[in-house]
Amino acid sequence: YISLPEMDREDAGRGEEEEEEEEEDEDEEASATASWGDLLRLASDEWVWIFLGCFFLMLRLPFSLASPHFQAESIGAAVDGDRAALRRNVSLLVGTGAINAGLDFFNVFLFDLAKAKLLRRLRVSLFAAMLKQEAAYRDAKSTGWLASRLAADTAEMGSDATWVFRWSIESVVRIAGVTTYLFVRDASLATVVVVVVPPVTLINFLYGSWLRKNASQVQAALAKAGARSNEALAASKTVVCHAAEGFEVGRYASKIDDFYRLTVKQAVAQSGSYMLCYSLLVGTAVPAAILYYGGLKVVDGDVKPSVLIAFMLYQGQLLEYAGQLLNSFTSLLQASGSGGEVFKLLNRRPLTPQRRYDLNPVGGGRTHDDGGKDDDDVEEGNPLLDH
Repeated sequence: YISLPEMDREDAGRGEEEEEEEEEDEDEEASATASWGDLLRLASDEWVWIFLGCFFLMLRLPFSLASPHFQAESIGAAVDGDRAALRRNVSLLVGTGAINAGLDFFNVFLFDLAKAKLLRRLRVSLFAAMLKQEAAYRDAKSTGWLASRLAADTAEMGSDATWVFRWSIESVVRIAGVTTYLFVRDASLATVVVVVVPPVTLINFLYGSWLRKNASQVQAALAKAGARSNEALAASKTVVCHAAEGFEVGRYASKIDDFYRLTVKQAVAQSGSYMLCYSLLVGTAVPAAILYYGGLKVVDGDVKPSVLIAFMLYQGQLLEYAGQLLNSFTSLLQASGSGGEVFKLLNRRPLTPQRRYDLNPVGGGRTHDDGGKDDDDVEEGNPLLDH
């Protein structure tokens, strides 16, 4: 941004001090959390689509899990010079992959459909809840704060409340299936994988949790900068009339400075995460341990090369979905934090009587208490606010 006169900077600093109390109140409200039960009840109206998504997920997982096995067997057949076994395993790989792809379409579509339906219902209900509050409540909240609840918070809640079923179920099934397969093929080599994978996954998870926490601070700083810019632009004529352009730019620049510092901190931490978790542990330490011990067993003739290849392919899945299982619960916790203020607003009753709007669930428009009807149609009812 352009250089500002020192007076503008100082005035902006005094303006920020006057806003500290308001920001503290917003931070306290942002600490409100919803329970897991609230989020699951939120998704309960879409249970049919979620159930169908889980059904197709369970159908496709056996075909998806079989892919690394046929890849390893095909490589083993090629090394042994067995053309018939090579053709058979490649054909099975293509067949199972095609079935997996077809079922995956319905799997993803149904979860996305459930998410879209939930978001439509949640946003209409939250918008209605905002409008029915007394004027003093809306005056106390910035437009940016209300817009953030309506857009960002609802999006995170809708995604986590629906997709958590897919990721948690898929992770559990894959971890159980892969672990069983490895122990059936070679118990001692499977023990090495099982011993190495959990600590690496836990380190990655803890590091990732810290990164996500810092990322939320980055987003909060950006949201505050957006709120400042919205306020100035909405009253741009007043700002110009009072020759307060420098003051408003100073306010905005101070928030962008906070955002910049947090972004640099995030970049340093994320670089360390890729170096330690992905490149060193996942990309080097785990494969090296499996290759060394498994290679010795191949040299000694205890296992075939195809078995070691299968272990190398499956250990990646085991690492990925062990982390995904932990991340799914972390995402649910994040959604409960984001949804706290949303549920608080949905359940809040205005302190003063307001004109009542009934949202017609079939899209017939808004009806006032006096029987009149607005011209604007509303497509969705307000099930979250029914008492």
